[in-house]
Amino acid sequence: ECDDPHSDWYQWITDPDLQQQEITHLAGDPPSAGPGFWELWPQYMDGSKADMGLGALRYSVEWSRLFPSEVAAMANTIEDLDQYVHQPTRAAYHQIFAGAKQRNLRLLITLNHYSLPLWIHDGKACHDNLTFCERRGWLDRDKILKHIALFSGWVAKEYGSDVDLWGT
Repeated sequence: ECDDPHSDWYQWITDPDLQQQEITHLAGDPPSAGPGFWELWPQYMDGSKADMGLGALRYSVEWSRLFPSEVAAMANTIEDLDQYVHQPTRAAYHQIFAGAKQRNLRLLITLNHYSLPLWIHDGKACHDNLTFCERRGWLDRDKILKHIALFSGWVAKEYGSDVDLWGT
């Protein structure tokens, strides 16, 4: 479940063509080789309280998990965007945030922590030919500003009552 195949980061670290180019990665490990927070968040939160005495959690909301499909690009308002949300992910974030509150962990939520949905940024196509790639991510100012504003507004509306602090 920790793999998110709809993000440019996942594409970047798993695409066979990109993996063959030594300049594109250090290790090439997929997210499933990582610590598994998506599945194991209760244990991580319990450990952060008991073992480290932490009182806060910084966590990223993954845009491509919530809105994996390009149909989300048709939204013009936060209300429009709501119809395109991936419902299991919506529920999972509510569970994670409620779990933090149950453990008295303050939540600092990062709205964008590097990766973008593939429908916004095709990292492979842009790596191959930046001039002609269509999904240019942060280089397509008008498109990215519209969509990250809608995404941020949707996340604030959906999870705002659970979040203590926000990061961009």
